Amino acid sequence: MRKVTLEIAGLEIQITYKKMKRMIMRYQKDQYCLSVPIGLGLQEIESWVVQNKTAIEALASRAIHHAHYEDGGYVDFFGTRYAIKVRDMGRRLCVIHGKTLVVYHHDVTMTVEAYLRQALRNYLEEAIEAFMQAGFPQAPSGLWISKMTSRFGSCKLPEGRLHFSFYLCHFEKEDIRAVVIHELCHLLEPSHNAHFYALVEQYMPTYRQVEKHLKQGGLTA
Repeated sequence: MRKVTLEIAGLEIQITYKKMKRMIMRYQKDQYCLSVPIGLGLQEIESWVVQNKTAIEALASRAIHHAHYEDGGYVDFFGTRYAIKVRDMGRRLCVIHGKTLVVYHHDVTMTVEAYLRQALRNYLEEAIEAFMQAGFPQAPSGLWISKMTSRFGSCKLPEGRLHFSFYLCHFEKEDIRAVVIHELCHLLEPSHNAHFYALVEQYMPTYRQVEKHLKQGGLTA
């Protein structure tokens, strides 16, 4: 996966070449990030950016930030925003009091992210188990969490491993359930065809509505 940063039409854009069919632009961590198919020429990339410049610039104004890791900052956790209060006692510990997340270590980012990661893993496992109890016919072989920003989750076939974005911890649990059933259904149907969505809606009838809400949230830190 090759990356390069270029200025195109007055915009600084990080370009990442991937195995994909079309270009996708995102605005992440105060930067324009463009994913493009491997082998696509620079002239075609520049032409696309120029033609879509207005829409691209609008991405920055709509960008949503879910966390600011410092004393007096905030973090969105399972759809609720908590104020961060630091009480440095040298302990890698976070405790929720009302709408405040108390952090007992000076390394706020590492401490809070460890807390969020474990909470997300616990909920993912809980959601997967709930779908199994509801009759889903195939369990995943494993569960991984990483800081993916290009997608909410993925299913690695034929191994049957499910990968989820760490940043799902910022979203409501119903949103996360939608990602879980989406990836579980890929164990049975790799393609996004009619059969796939029929499977998804069999286990989560509200999937289409939840998916729209999820996409509006922005998969960013």
